[in-house]
Amino acid sequence: MSKIFRNDVGRKIIAMGRGIAFNKKRGEQYRPALDKYSLQYYRFITHLKFLAKRVFSGAQSIDEVEDEMQAMIKKKYAAASDCANKIAAFVEKNYNYKVSADEKFYLTIHIAKVITK
Repeated sequence: MSKIFRNDVGRKIIAMGRGIAFNKKRGEQYRPALDKYSLQYYRFITHLKFLAKRVFSGAQSIDEVEDEMQAMIKKKYAAASDCANKIAAFVEKNYNYKVSADEKFYLTIHIAKVITK
């Protein structure tokens, strides 16, 4: 395990991402049964780890996703998009790191894969 993921802040970002995406809120949860051993879950956690690494290094993702595609995914996976926005808000508030629209797009896709399996 690299130093970045042994860091307390890195663990907090990953735990927070998991918690926001899969917590119970007002008697609801986005997915009733979470398979922590699925490939989709592993990919989501891996994405959170790389997000934490970008937060620590100050780097931004450089992919450019088309606006139409972002709008389509946001509309189709509204609950996952909401989770991604909450993760971004947490990171922005606590670590002063602006999460890009592309980053939110990819988070949305990973979350959608896990919660709509």
